[in-house]
Amino acid sequence: MTSPFTGEPPVEVPLSRAPLVKVLIQLKFPINAAINTPEGVSPFQVALTEHYPVMRQEQQLAVQLPQGVQSVMQLWRLTDLEGAWAVVLGSDFVAMETSRYTSRADLLERWSVVLDALVTARLAPAVTDRLGVRYTNQIVGDEMLSDLEQLVRPEVLGICNVELPEGSSFQAISSQAHFILDGMELRASWGVLPPNIVMTPGIDSVDDRSWVFDIDVYAERLQAFSQENVNNDVARAAEQVHSFFRWAVTEEFLRGHGGEV
Repeated sequence: MTSPFTGEPPVEVPLSRAPLVKVLIQLKFPINAAINTPEGVSPFQVALTEHYPVMRQEQQLAVQLPQGVQSVMQLWRLTDLEGAWAVVLGSDFVAMETSRYTSRADLLERWSVVLDALVTARLAPAVTDRLGVRYTNQIVGDEMLSDLEQLVRPEVLGICNVELPEGSSFQAISSQAHFILDGMELRASWGVLPPNIVMTPGIDSVDDRSWVFDIDVYAERLQAFSQENVNNDVARAAEQVHSFFRWAVTEEFLRGHGGEV
């Protein structure tokens, strides 16, 4: 691939040892007060019981600036029995996240079930504010990091490829990129992190150096809610994440994580 933004999208290559630590889809909308009450969210829970039988209530502190006013938002987290897949519903968003991603087709099918439940429960918004799809990859350990120049493109490797004196190594390097696309935006962050340091919220730290590659494709615009359009936009965003990922990594990276190329 010469560019992650032109040409036909690359064919998905299943990775049996995928470095994905988290995949997130989020749809934001104006506040729906009914979601703050157990009675309001109950039909949503019922609609998803087969797939997400465990529901727990959480609280999130929100601060409105510049006034500094604090408020507490009720969140409802529904998970499968293993805790590998979760749906989170708040008064102004619905999200789905997983640490056990298998394929884009599976992800999109599961997201469609969540939207169906939102509509069935009569909690679907009239308009939406933001839609985002985010994939976070992480490889851990000095053995993997020593081979970075074989695993990622030179454009992504950047200063990691600089020659160092014998016995030296890079401890921490961070890079970012932001692209304005046709109706969407892409933000990517990547770099080497020291032990016990995180770059992406919601990702657990590790006791070794790691290389993190975080890709977020999103659209921020006020528009009328359409279940079909949301599903299409999610599919398009996930495809763009995959295209950027495949452009950034080499075939050696894919083979090293169980891909057949």
